[in-house]
Amino acid sequence: MELGLSLIDKASRVCGSDSKLADRMGVHRVVIAELKSGKRAMSPATAAELADIAGEDAREAAISAVIEGAKGTRREGALREILGKAI
Repeated sequence: MELGLSLIDKASRVCGSDSKLADRMGVHRVVIAELKSGKRAMSPATAAELADIAGEDAREAAISAVIEGAKGTRREGALREILGKAI
């Protein structure tokens, strides 16, 4: 997920490292690694939290994560239409 990697990288820079980011979020370092590698899907809540840490718009990040999560499904177009208006 391009959005996720960008958010993780920005939030990691703010915190000083992926390990410090994981500590701040209250998760294991493995969770950050799995998000970065795409092995773990990014939830809208995680996207919002990362965006807040990174100084980005948390609402936009959450909406983008919802749309990204629907990629390739019948809902993708509808969600882009409905939620895309907000970003």
